[in-house]
Amino acid sequence: TPIAKAWFKGGVDDPDLALLTVQIQHAEYWDMKESQMVQLFKMAKAAITGDGPNLKADHKEVQL
Repeated sequence: TPIAKAWFKGGVDDPDLALLTVQIQHAEYWDMKESQMVQLFKMAKAAITGDGPNLKADHKEVQL
């Protein structure tokens, strides 16, 4: 397609072009409940003290 040619000058024969197939079986996500500033402060404090940051978040796992 013309749009693809804008990204890959060599077209489908471009040596820098690859096609990947991914099969996802498991996923995790975190819904953060604190602002980014609070998260940053807690991460910096944890790095200094060596303790965990104790961030407030909902954490879920999904099997696909």
